Amino acid sequence: MTIISSACLNHCRRFLITIPHALVLVTFLLTTTAMAQVKGQEPIHIEADRMVSDQKKNTVTFSGKVEARQGPLTIRAATMTVFHRTNSKNKKPGQQINKIHAQGKVEIVKDELIATGNKLEYQASTNQALLMGNTKVWHNNNLVTGDQILLDLTKNTTIIESGQKEGGRVKAFFYPDADK
Repeated sequence: MTIISSACLNHCRRFLITIPHALVLVTFLLTTTAMAQVKGQEPIHIEADRMVSDQKKNTVTFSGKVEARQGPLTIRAATMTVFHRTNSKNKKPGQQINKIHAQGKVEIVKDELIATGNKLEYQASTNQALLMGNTKVWHNNNLVTGDQILLDLTKNTTIIESGQKEGGRVKAFFYPDADK
């Protein structure tokens, strides 16, 4: 007869309770990837030190050296929360990303563009990313700084605004191409 300690039993209960959450996450990631491929987009790949799924809030929070990649787009941050909505129109299981919030040394890389800031708010419906706090944008060797940056990832446009602080201004540094 095997005797199981209460600590071991509690650990097993915690593990068994988290299995449905892990299944929800796997389902979320698989359906999001499948939906992205149907629309002609590439799959989304996220890596982090930790992940917490909250079914009631329809969120998945990643923390610790988060890196999210989709095709040529990479987003890095200390923490990232993905808000999703259930696909109820066609009554098939699946979820769609609604918005993403990230904070802590946020970095967006797409082709030759690198944008950094303290916080990120991304809206899937408009495919726009708003970076706030100590923002900088590099394109090749050129640099522009401001208080907030709006990146339109569909139109490939960037709007940089200065803050309301005294002396807050957008600053741009353009370097001539050395090859010409």
